[in-house]
Amino acid sequence: TKLELRWADRSEWDDVEGDNCEEEEVIQHLTPPKELQHLEIICYGGSKFPTWISLPWFDKLTSIFLFKCGNCQLLPSLGRVPSLESLTLIELVQVKIIDLSFCV
Repeated sequence: TKLELRWADRSEWDDVEGDNCEEEEVIQHLTPPKELQHLEIICYGGSKFPTWISLPWFDKLTSIFLFKCGNCQLLPSLGRVPSLESLTLIELVQVKIIDLSFCV
């Protein structure tokens, strides 16, 4: 099972203001299936990832792809995802903190 969450790339638009809080609220209230194997989040404008991304109940989740999530400053605790084999992080330019919980 694959889930791709994609937003429009605002960096290509002129004078577009987005509501990052709204994006955070939408993504936080999603409930992906426990059978999820591949997750892609592309051009997400929120400043934090949803808490469900690091829940251990995703025991089939083997790959996570995060691309152009330009406002995110903290990576989720992906060490809690038991079957994670592949993690791709591209253009997460605002990430300032990778704390110990990232790997635990």
